Amino acid sequence: MKKTLLLTALSLSVLLAHAKIWRVNNVPGVAADFTTAQAAHDGASANDTIYLESSPTSYGDLITTKKLTWIGLGYFLAQNTGLQFHNNTGFVSNVTVNPGSDGSLFQISSTPGNFTINSCSNITLLRCYIEYSLFVYGSSNHITITQCYLNVGSGLLYIQPSSTQFVFTLTNNIIRVNAINVNQNAYQVTFNNNTLFSNGGAPNNNNFIDNATISNNIFYGVSTTGLFDAGFPSNVTNNLWVTYNNPTFVGSNGNIFTASPSTAFVLGASPDGQYKLAVGSPAIGTGAGNVDMGAYGGANPYIVSMIPAIPTIYQLSVPANATGSTLPCTVSTRANN
Repeated sequence: MKKTLLLTALSLSVLLAHAKIWRVNNVPGVAADFTTAQAAHDGASANDTIYLESSPTSYGDLITTKKLTWIGLGYFLAQNTGLQFHNNTGFVSNVTVNPGSDGSLFQISSTPGNFTINSCSNITLLRCYIEYSLFVYGSSNHITITQCYLNVGSGLLYIQPSSTQFVFTLTNNIIRVNAINVNQNAYQVTFNNNTLFSNGGAPNNNNFIDNATISNNIFYGVSTTGLFDAGFPSNVTNNLWVTYNNPTFVGSNGNIFTASPSTAFVLGASPDGQYKLAVGSPAIGTGAGNVDMGAYGGANPYIVSMIPAIPTIYQLSVPANATGSTLPCTVSTRANN
């Protein structure tokens, strides 16, 4: 047993020693390892980490077939000031996660484009911004989507495995809704502590979530009826509907309703910050387990601008000229969790 543990520890240390960090930057004059996301993927080895640095232009489409960690800068940086030194994020367009990518972690922005996961397992989308559609197909399982802003109001959020698959977790996300479909082949679905809001049109009945635990969510202007086909209505507990009521669930199992958005949210100009809970919000402390409902509640609340969980520089002051042989500068950093 001791020999097995020693060999495992040695194997892990060798693996970590060989993992590399790569920089992607396409800004003219900036020296980096790669200028496109695809080139970084192709040049990296499994278990490497790839950073997408600040740029006003896309790093292109991305197709992955390796276990990698992808880290960007967050999103809404111009609207939520003081979080990063640069307001431009590092972003890609279409992302396709293919077999071989099992175990990958994404903390990036995809805009505009489709984010597609094909027959992969143990894929984590953490603090991602996705604009248009998110698809999970094939034999994909153990998929975690958390602390993300899913701007799919003009697209789709479809989790449609082709055969019975298990463990799909969507928690603490802000979701602009057009149509959601989590089909009957997806089992052990957790849909908790999300904040959903309408794409601006009339409420629709194109949202179905099967085989799920659906708790502690806030539905703002989203569907009056037909929102769920969960199989077990008792699993739909402790949710808040705002503006549009849902008579199927409100009034039982801790499901409640308020007509006024201003009683639920702080609102304001920040695209994601506006969904923080207002003082006295009916969502405060009324979720299952007495936690707050919505994306900002629970054990792992949504983080404004989806800032990655790494230290960041949010202020940098460098004079144009040196003073003698020194160049004094001021650097302000922040640890993010």
